[in-house]
Amino acid sequence: MKINKDGININDYDLYITRLCSSCNNPYKIIDTDINSNYFYPPYDYIKGCSEYCLHCWLLPDDEPSKIVVENEQDIDLIFPENHQHWYNTDNYEKIDLGDLQTAYKDYIEDGFQIAILPISRLATNRSIFLPEGIMIYPEGRLNLSKHKLISIEVSKLREKHPAELSISELSSLQSQLTGISIETLNQYALIVIPIKLSWDNIFNYSHEKHLELISNLSETITQKYLNFFIYKYCKISYISNDNLPSSPSQTFVNNMSAVLFVNFNNNESKLISGAVFNAQATKGLGLALSQPEWNIFPKNGEVGKLVNHAMILYAQIIKTESATSKFVQILSLLEFLAYPTEYKKFQDVKKVIARYIVQDTNSTEYQDILKRFEELTSKIDSQTGKQIGLRTRIVHIGDRLENLLPNTNERKQLFEELNWYVRSVIDHMIHYSDLSFEDYLDKRKELINT
Repeated sequence: MKINKDGININDYDLYITRLCSSCNNPYKIIDTDINSNYFYPPYDYIKGCSEYCLHCWLLPDDEPSKIVVENEQDIDLIFPENHQHWYNTDNYEKIDLGDLQTAYKDYIEDGFQIAILPISRLATNRSIFLPEGIMIYPEGRLNLSKHKLISIEVSKLREKHPAELSISELSSLQSQLTGISIETLNQYALIVIPIKLSWDNIFNYSHEKHLELISNLSETITQKYLNFFIYKYCKISYISNDNLPSSPSQTFVNNMSAVLFVNFNNNESKLISGAVFNAQATKGLGLALSQPEWNIFPKNGEVGKLVNHAMILYAQIIKTESATSKFVQILSLLEFLAYPTEYKKFQDVKKVIARYIVQDTNSTEYQDILKRFEELTSKIDSQTGKQIGLRTRIVHIGDRLENLLPNTNERKQLFEELNWYVRSVIDHMIHYSDLSFEDYLDKRKELINT
């Protein structure tokens, strides 16, 4: 069923989504209005407010309904393995490379883990990618996903019931299937495999909202572990959008829906959940072409490594930002974090630290020139007019746009190349010493000063 009125489309998936009314905060579904026609009547014009208000509040806005008691669902207890000493058996390299997941994850399975398989659009590889901590990336079509018994209920049987008669598991199964995602869909994308542990029964009993939370959790975990690093490695900061930006793990091109396939090798069962998790999808360019990385290039697990991982989160947010003005402000904030990760300092202090990574001789003309340049980027005052001409102050406090302050395209391009240089000089140095405590790293940073 699709409803189209005044250019607004509501598909089956949107009809069954549980929403919270912005007026009374009660849960509701659009399908609860018993729509049985190809137009939305009665009530008049409810389509313009159905995504925000329940039917009661739309018809009687001054008559707030009584609160509906909703039982709290059990929280998702998602566990990731900590022991990876057995990853991976080189004797089984060929089988793992060809997608034999039972062989690849044999030790994890024996420890009670299942696996989660996530599609990722805008990521291309022509070979299997081996990553630390039991994570694999397989090229499109490499895995045989249909060999595992898929547990689901036929949509036709579920739709015979009124939505109010469906159990939580039935409703969540229906909502996942209405996204249009199937096993055949997953075969069209590169696939990320990660070992996880959670109650197999709970996967079936979670509501659709919990399924979306679960997908988001897995996607964010993989992004923070490795994808942000790949974004840092292959996507340079630029004043325009980046052509190499991959989608978020789990994200497909099917109505911007996300999906995860869970596989339990103990009973050879699988469960596919899907839904609308992300608001946006990268579209520019072809995405990321990935090859096998050397494992020693990833940040280590010291205190500095944790700071680097957070810096890469901030870096990825900058890459995903469309506005050059917003990017500029975010980059300066990232530099503040890189200079003083554990405390706030004024940029007068920040610039002295960042400049050390560029020019070690603090008595040199080059070093002083960089300090002056940072003043221009932040809060410089014109000595003749007394007016503020620093770029960040003009943007943040006066409301100017970077495009107006630097109308020439080449000027903006050179600015972001310069900023990219500052950021990478610091992060690359921190990656090199990412196994250290922050206190020990400060000693390494002092060695940058050569007076």
